[in-house]
This record gives sequence, structure tokens and C-alpha cells, in this order.
Amino acid sequence: MIFVAFFELIGGALLFLLLAGMRRGVQSASSWRRTAACIKTFGMTEGAPGVLYEYKVDGTSFSSSAVVPGAFFFRKNGGVKAPKSLCVNPDGSLKFAPGAQVDVFYNPRNPADAVLVPGVQAGEVVKQALIGLTLTGVPLIGWQNRDWLEIHQHAVILGVFFLFGAICGGATLFFLRRCLLTRNYPFVMGRLLNASVAYCGDSEGSGYMPVVDYEYTVNGQRFQSQQLSAIPVRVMSSQNTAQAKVDRLLATPEVKVYYNPRAPWEAFLHPGPYWGLAIPLLIGAGFTIFGLFYMNHH
Repeated sequence: MIFVAFFELIGGALLFLLLAGMRRGVQSASSWRRTAACIKTFGMTEGAPGVLYEYKVDGTSFSSSAVVPGAFFFRKNGGVKAPKSLCVNPDGSLKFAPGAQVDVFYNPRNPADAVLVPGVQAGEVVKQALIGLTLTGVPLIGWQNRDWLEIHQHAVILGVFFLFGAICGGATLFFLRRCLLTRNYPFVMGRLLNASVAYCGDSEGSGYMPVVDYEYTVNGQRFQSQQLSAIPVRVMSSQNTAQAKVDRLLATPEVKVYYNPRAPWEAFLHPGPYWGLAIPLLIGAGFTIFGLFYMNHH
């Protein structure tokens, strides 16, 4: 029962944040004011748009990087992930190209709180609602049907093994396609804005990794990105090893930036890493092997 209560708490918190975020989205569309803004930079890092724009309210200059209102509170750095579709037109062109004059919507009670796209984003609402309802509903259904699960536990465990194996196999195919697409990308010389070492610690492990920020110009438009490699694989190492990589980058502030010729705002510094394909492949193979072993011994 404690296990079920834990997931009910996590799922309930997500649903509460969802409702609070919807309230903030409605406010941004109904009562926030409109003014002109200039897009300074735009880039795409691991599929998430990053934008910086400047605007004025009553003669005072402000800058922001928020695309959507996000959660129920104002984040000064605007670090709220927004879907790519909000920033790209159906024909593939940018809605917020660098240098463009666009409308921005700001909170009249706090002019520093601004967004490019006000309102409630239906797709994000559905996605978060599904996650919250899954976390709250699945454990509760499992608890209510614990007698059935106990009778069919072998089949359930086997299904879980093969399900995770299939998911990891799909991730391998996705990254393989990404490698094949990016291996022939053109490049331009860009300028390194920042490179530092960051400590990361989560359920996947802990260690140090380089963090970069760079800008580059394609067809007269300036873009900015923090994506280090074509595949978003986090390589954590010792602090000295990570610092050595950062020192090599800082020694040559002019960096080679590979970019998508069809979408030049998508860029990275290093192709691959191709060995990153092995990570989901090995994990998926492990789940599948354990599943076969379990099936043969029960």
C-alpha cells in the first residue's frame, strides 16, 4: 500500500501542476498585454527551442527566453521547454527568426514575465495529463486486482521484460537514423560563448560533463545552441577529464558547427557519438535475455 501511495502522491502533484499551469496559460491569453519584440538569437538543442528576445515596456528594456507560460510561477531565466512545432511553420521556416520583429505578451504586474506564445498548449496538457493519470491510475488498478496479478505474475513479469526490450530497440533505431542523417551535414565556423564543467547527479549516475554555449551564422542569420553532439548522450566522467575537454574548447574559441541544411537552427559540435547506439541496444538486449531466461525457467 505504501508503494501505491507513493505513486498517487507523485501523480497527484503532476496533475496539480498541470491545473496551475493551465490557469497561468489562460491568464496569459486573456489579460497579458502585447508589445513589439526583436528576436536576438534562436537555436534548437535536442529538439527543444532556445530563443532570446528583447522588448520595452514604458521605456524600460527587458529580455526573456520564455516561449510559453510554463508552470504556475514565473521563472526568471525562462527555462521552460516548449514544443518545436510552436517555433516552426508548416513549410519548415522559423516563426521567430533572428532579427525578426514579433509580438510578445507580458504580465502587466511583472513586465519581466513575458512569452512569445500565450495560452494553454493542448498537446502539452494531454501529455502531462496522461503521465499524471498513468502514475495515479495504474498502481491503483494493480492494487485492486492484486489477486489476479498474483495468479498471472509470470506472464506479467515476462511482458514487462519484453516491453522494455522493445522500447530500447526502438530507441536504437531512432539514434541510428539520426547518425545516418547527420553524418553528411555541412558545417560553418562558429564562436564559442561559454564552456564549463557541470556536475550531474541523478538516477542514471553521477559525474562531471562539459557544458557549452555557442553561436553561428547560416545565410546571414545568427543562431545559438548548447548541443555538444548529434546524439543526446550524456557522457559523465571525472572532473579532471571533463575539465580537459573544456580547456581544449576554450583554447580555440572558433569552433566547427555542423548544422541541418534543411533546418539550420539545429546544430551540434561533434557527430555521433556512434558508440552511443550501443547503450539502448545493450539495455534492450539485457531485458530480452532476462525475459527469455525467465520464460525458460518458469
